[in-house]
Amino acid sequence: MFLVAYGLAPDLWAGAVALCLVGAAYIGVLAGCNTTIQLYAPSALRGRMLGIYMMALGILYPIGAMIQGGVANAVGIRTVTVGGAVLLLVVLATVLARRVPANLEGRSAPSGAVATGLARPAAAAAPGDGVLLTGGMDAGPTERATPDRR
Repeated sequence: MFLVAYGLAPDLWAGAVALCLVGAAYIGVLAGCNTTIQLYAPSALRGRMLGIYMMALGILYPIGAMIQGGVANAVGIRTVTVGGAVLLLVVLATVLARRVPANLEGRSAPSGAVATGLARPAAAAAPGDGVLLTGGMDAGPTERATPDRR
């Protein structure tokens, strides 16, 4: 939505405000993607998967910018910006309409699962298992501590 506001901004100051909001949202998305990969990737593959993610981000972003630049020369920057935002919203709606697996091994998240990506309950962690239990002071009486493998 912020990207649409930026694309349709009537003047410099409205565009600057919208662009600041776009940047803040982008930082949130990058942090969320990084967190999701770290939480859901199997431990043995976590480093490799983060490396592939960072490589794809570093390669695909400039390629997309070159394509958008070429299209913007033909149809205009506002059209490309708003069109890109609409395309992004369509892709997001499509992804959210499908059930996202709890991890990359294909198991679905249990219903009511918290966004922390519990792979197993804390009670299943055996002593000396190398599992650091987190949850701490913020965990309420109905919340369970989550295993955090560090």
